[in-house]
Amino acid sequence: MTSTTGTPRTHIDFDPEDPEFQHDPHATWARLRAECPVAHGPGWWALTRYADIVGVATDDRTFTSTFGVNARGGIIGPPRMPMHFDPPQQTQFRRLMNEPFLAERILPLEPAFRVMAREQLQPLLAAHEAEMITEFTSPLTTRYLAAFLRVPQPMVAELGRQIDNFENNVTHDPHATEAASEAMYEHARKLVALRQQEPLDPRDDLVSALLQASIDGRAMDAEAVAGTLRLVYIAGHIAPKIAIGSCMLYLAQHPEIQSQLREHPDLVPHAVEELLRLETPNAGFARQATRDVEINGQRIRKGERVALVFTSGDRDAAVFEDPHEFRFDRDRVASRHLAFGHGAHKCPGANLSRLEMQIALEELLAATSQFQLAAEPELQGWALHGPTRLPLALDGRHGNSRQPGL
Repeated sequence: MTSTTGTPRTHIDFDPEDPEFQHDPHATWARLRAECPVAHGPGWWALTRYADIVGVATDDRTFTSTFGVNARGGIIGPPRMPMHFDPPQQTQFRRLMNEPFLAERILPLEPAFRVMAREQLQPLLAAHEAEMITEFTSPLTTRYLAAFLRVPQPMVAELGRQIDNFENNVTHDPHATEAASEAMYEHARKLVALRQQEPLDPRDDLVSALLQASIDGRAMDAEAVAGTLRLVYIAGHIAPKIAIGSCMLYLAQHPEIQSQLREHPDLVPHAVEELLRLETPNAGFARQATRDVEINGQRIRKGERVALVFTSGDRDAAVFEDPHEFRFDRDRVASRHLAFGHGAHKCPGANLSRLEMQIALEELLAATSQFQLAAEPELQGWALHGPTRLPLALDGRHGNSRQPGL
C-alpha cells in the first residue's frame, strides 16, 4: 500500500440493497474480484480479494477501528474493548481475555452443549418440520453462550429476549436499536455486579477475568467490563447462529454431503471448516483510513471507510483451488480462511464457535435420516451472510442410531 493522489470515485460499483445482490451475493463478489477488486459501495469501499483484505487487517496504523467497524460508520453507545480500539492497547486487552477462550477451557462444555442440542431438536423432530433459525439455532446459541459465560439460569431467558430484540431491530429502527442495546447493557451490568460479589475462577470465567484485569497498570471499571460483555452477547450469538444456519442450508441443498457425514461422522470437523470458508458469515467488518493510501490501484482518502469482505476473500481462487467447491481434502489451507477475521481483531471465540457448530451438526445428522428444504429460505442483508429463515423438513431416524459423544 502506498500514498497516492487522484480524483475520488463518485459512482458505486455495487449496491448491497439491490435484490440481485441479496439473492446471490457470491455472484457479485466473483464479478468484483475479477473486474473491480476495490469496489465503491454507497459511501464506502469494499475489498473483495483475499490479499487486500489481509493487508488492511494487519495494518492498524493506516486503518483504524476506533470509529467503529460498521461500513457506514458510528458506534451504538460508548466504544467497547477490544473491538473499537487498536494495538497496542487492544493487544494488552486481548491477552487478558484469551484464557477463558482457550480450547482446553472450552472442551469441558461439550457434554452440556450436546444435551442442549438434543433438547432443542426433540420437539422439532416430533413435528417433522421446523423453521430452524428461530426454533433451533437462535435459542441454541443463546443457551451455548449463557453456559460459556456462566449466566445464572434465571437470567438466561432475559438474555435471549434482549439479544433477539437487538438483532431484530439493528437494521430497521435506530431508536429501537439504541434502546435494545441499552437493555443488553443493563443485563451485562447485572452479571458484572454478581461477579463482583461472587467471583469465579478467572481461567474459566470471562467476566471474572476482566474484573481482575488491568491495562497500563489501571484496573478496568465495572462499566468497561459491562461494555465488553455486551459486545460478547452480540458477537457470541449472531455469527454462530448464522453460521450454523448456513451449514444446515448448504447440507440441505447437497444431500450427498449429508450422506457422507452420516457414514463418516469423524469428518464433521473438516466439514465445519470448509462450510465456514464457503459461507463465511461476516461479510463486511470495516476500518477507517488514517491517511491517503492506494490499494490495488485505487485511491482511498483519509477518513474513508473500507469494508473487509471476508465472505468474498474466502472464495478467492488465488488462495483456494476450486473456491466454489466443497472439498474434504482442503485441510492444509483450512486455517487460512477468514471466517473469524484476521489480524489483531481476529475473533477470540473461534474455539467456542467451532465447538458449537460441530455439536449442532453432529446431533442434527445423528437424529435424522435426511433433512431438506421445506420452502425457500430468506437471507440476511448486508453486512452478514446467511439465512434469517430456514424451513426444513426433518426425517427422523428410527431404531438404534449413532449418538455422538456417547
